[in-house]
Amino acid sequence: MSLKMLLLSTVLQLSDSNEDGKLNPTVDIVFKKLFGVEKNSDLLMEILNSIISEEHQLQELSIINGYDMIYYKIDKLNLLEVEGKGKNGRRYRFQIELLEDGIYNNKGLDDWSTKFSNRIEDSLYFVDVYKGIGIHFLFSDCIKNNSNYHNIFPITEEVGVQFFTDIEIHTIELHKFAKMFNGRNINELVEQIKTPLDKWMIFLTKQKLINRFSLPKELSNCKFRKALLELHNLNLNVEESHLYDRHQNFLL
Repeated sequence: MSLKMLLLSTVLQLSDSNEDGKLNPTVDIVFKKLFGVEKNSDLLMEILNSIISEEHQLQELSIINGYDMIYYKIDKLNLLEVEGKGKNGRRYRFQIELLEDGIYNNKGLDDWSTKFSNRIEDSLYFVDVYKGIGIHFLFSDCIKNNSNYHNIFPITEEVGVQFFTDIEIHTIELHKFAKMFNGRNINELVEQIKTPLDKWMIFLTKQKLINRFSLPKELSNCKFRKALLELHNLNLNVEESHLYDRHQNFLL
């Protein structure tokens, strides 16, 4: 094979890296390209509503810094910011991150507090303040002595009294979920489902066990099917494929 043909073959393979529909949605570039676009904002809202409380359920969502490869080198690709309006009429600002390093307790709080302080400065006389919610997907087990993969950290007084209600952080530990939901097939996994978030965590972490043409009824709703189809149809160009492979190899 000539060098020209070899290069062309390599480019075609990279640009069609989702041939089997099994890209890893927890790799930052895939997560943001999948959920950080307006056409899939309904999917992102579905995930956020599965995380936040019933009191704060969203009915509108707009993406602030959606996926754009042009800004990759100057923007944090693993950071997705969205604004939403709740069914209660309140406005929300979400910061969604995928964090793989082992210093989350320092880095995560620093990143989130910086964003929250900037948000307050942008508010009008501190009256029109969004509720700031950090959604932090963690690859390592950071919350020790706690078996829950999803934890919520509001600001409370020492004995548990909550006064400041405009900020909270949610941590979602992917590895801890994978250990808890250890079914060998999709039917064994759905038997463990207890919450809407469990379903989306299966989507994020158990792609190898999912057949989009043969879904159990627990996963056959239209949003879940749309997410699977969008992931299957997601194409990465050469540069994106290199970034995907590099991050995927780092996570293995």
